[in-house]
Amino acid sequence: METLPTELVDTIVSWLDLRDVCALRLTGQAALEQLVRFTQPGQVGLWLQRLTLYDCIERTEQSDSDFDATELLAQAFANIRDRPASHRGNQLSLSISLEVDNFSTWDRDVTARVFHATISAIARTEIPIQELDIFGDAYLHDHHFKNGQCSLAFSDIALALSRHRTPLATSLRNCTKFCLSLGHSTRGFNFECSVRDLRLPLTANEARQNIQSLCDLLTMCPFLEELHLVWEDDDFEETDACREEREFFNQIGISCAFADLKRYELQDLDASENPIMTFFRRSPRLLELTLDGLIAHYWENPSLLRRATFQRRVLNFISGDEPRDGVGPALDPTIFNGAEDDTRIYIMHPRRELSPKNPFLANYDGKFAELRDLPNVRLLPGAPTAARM
Repeated sequence: METLPTELVDTIVSWLDLRDVCALRLTGQAALEQLVRFTQPGQVGLWLQRLTLYDCIERTEQSDSDFDATELLAQAFANIRDRPASHRGNQLSLSISLEVDNFSTWDRDVTARVFHATISAIARTEIPIQELDIFGDAYLHDHHFKNGQCSLAFSDIALALSRHRTPLATSLRNCTKFCLSLGHSTRGFNFECSVRDLRLPLTANEARQNIQSLCDLLTMCPFLEELHLVWEDDDFEETDACREEREFFNQIGISCAFADLKRYELQDLDASENPIMTFFRRSPRLLELTLDGLIAHYWENPSLLRRATFQRRVLNFISGDEPRDGVGPALDPTIFNGAEDDTRIYIMHPRRELSPKNPFLANYDGKFAELRDLPNVRLLPGAPTAARM
């Protein structure tokens, strides 16, 4: 294609939907240098729309560990930013991931490496980013699976903003999708120490500052339409700092609002009910809601064993019913029950415990019947609705 006239390639691309084909995975210096050439004027990189940046867990002497990844990546981003006006409408969708065979060997020092190289290149060029996925959608985020876990340390968000706050705000101004998998601030932590030493090396005030940095990062995306947040926990001694980071969504729910938000997924989060419901009320255009493994706290008590009660209140909230057994006013039913409503609701129920004597076992037959009736008859009459457990 490089030998064809640009006008001819423009015509071909206009006939084809190449958005998902224009992807490139980068793991070393040679690939980054190729990307710089690939995105120069007159090259086919003009049509690049999706870019996935990978880093490897195990580095060897042959892994190009000493080259300046940020410099090469910034050159490529500058080429994409400066492409002709006819191509600038297709802003970049960027994913940051790891390329590994065994996730039992990864740590957050590794995810930090590729994250900071990428964020620095974005800030240096102020390239417009339409979608940003930071270790989010590419993984199951379940420790039971081989490719399950991958997350960024909370403190790396604060570090990135301390270095690049203003240019990042420019790049993310029109971002419509944001995915992030987070974990505790464990950069440099020695997990080989004894069990009694597994204490998060962080003060509660430092944890709150990390959370505020995440809120600041999210508010850089005022036109956000899709938000996916994942929490990957570590088995630390319970401290104020540990609790603050784990319950980070409480601050987001209260201080962040996205009027254009359409899709919203929370996975394995630990939060209070009021911030969650407050966030719902500030999202009048919500079309898809996924709550997976959410532990909601109400009346200052954790609802680990009462998730079904919280889920029922979420459904009451969306349907506009009067609140039962909980707090917070119901949502205006006209928001979700319009004649042309196409809302989908996904309810992820915790899996059944192994012990048959557990009195809190879920009544799956009853729950399926309840959800089948609620969305299709009472909650969203006539709307195509999905209820998944």
